[in-house]
Amino acid sequence: MTGAGRTSPSLPKRQAASGRITSADVARLAGVSQSAVSRVFTDGASASAKTSAKVRDAAEQLGYRPNRLARSLLTGKSYMVGLVVAYLDNYFYPEVLEKLSKALQQQGYHVLIFM
Repeated sequence: MTGAGRTSPSLPKRQAASGRITSADVARLAGVSQSAVSRVFTDGASASAKTSAKVRDAAEQLGYRPNRLARSLLTGKSYMVGLVVAYLDNYFYPEVLEKLSKALQQQGYHVLIFM
């Protein structure tokens, strides 16, 4: 808050209220639409170099990272793999899990291991 109960113009209202940084906050700071922010962070989507630079600068200033779970609701793809293992007593299993996990992560997947 600044002055007589006013919110600082550099701090988006939603961010100030919830503490979470959203694509709407990035859009406000960059002076673009929320859909432009989405296009910048979506592989294969089109956004001009100027818009992309403004959005990425604003995102960096705010510490914004796209929420993969929120995106999965729209795309139907979570990029998560769950592995269920009974035990890790044998040295073979942890080694296989580590290699599999690294390979999946390199492809952009999040790996959840349940024991």
